[in-house]
Amino acid sequence: MKELNIAELEMVSGGVDWTQVGVGIASVTASIVIVSNPVGLVGLGAAATLAYFGGAVIGDGLVEGNIFDGTKYR
Repeated sequence: MKELNIAELEMVSGGVDWTQVGVGIASVTASIVIVSNPVGLVGLGAAATLAYFGGAVIGDGLVEGNIFDGTKYR
C-alpha cells in the first residue's frame, strides 16, 4: 500500500484550488476586455493567449492537476 502525500490526498478528495480558478477567470476576463477595444493583430494574439492560458488554469484548478509542475499522473 502506498502512502499518499498532501497533493495526492487533495486530488483524491476532489479538492478545488480556488486560487488557480480565480487567476484563470481573471485571465479570461482580461482577454475579453482586450477584444472589446479596437486593437491590432498583436492585441488579438495577446487576447487569444490569455484566453487559452485562462482556460487551462481553470481546468487545472478544478481537477487539482499539476500542469505547471512538469510532472505527469501515473
